Amino acid sequence: MSPAGVRNLCFMEGNMDKYLYLDILKKNVLSSAEKLSLGATFTFQKDNCPKHTSKICQEWCLYHFKQQLYSPPQSPDLNPIEHVWGEISRELRKYNIKNKFELKADIKDKHLRTTKTLAVVMPQHLREVI
Repeated sequence: MSPAGVRNLCFMEGNMDKYLYLDILKKNVLSSAEKLSLGATFTFQKDNCPKHTSKICQEWCLYHFKQQLYSPPQSPDLNPIEHVWGEISRELRKYNIKNKFELKADIKDKHLRTTKTLAVVMPQHLREVI
């Protein structure tokens, strides 16, 4: 996500492990950055989830991202995706969603609007936390 928008939103079936996370990174992050015209100038943020900190994922990120932002332990306020999912969850409770296709469509719509707003306000939020 960035102030320019969102690309390559992925939906998964089942539980994610480090291999699925790595596959998502490989297939989506660099192409999303390109579609958002970010080039190689973007900063990739990850949290301390064990999938993210696994050796295989750390090594891949080391070779593919020039800039990485690491979150301190137990810092949900600094992880924008936590805010995105919280807002989407609150919004979706207002609707009578009947199946996973409707759920995906609503998530895509809410995700797009929420992430654009959050990406714009996040720098100020970080300054407030500091």
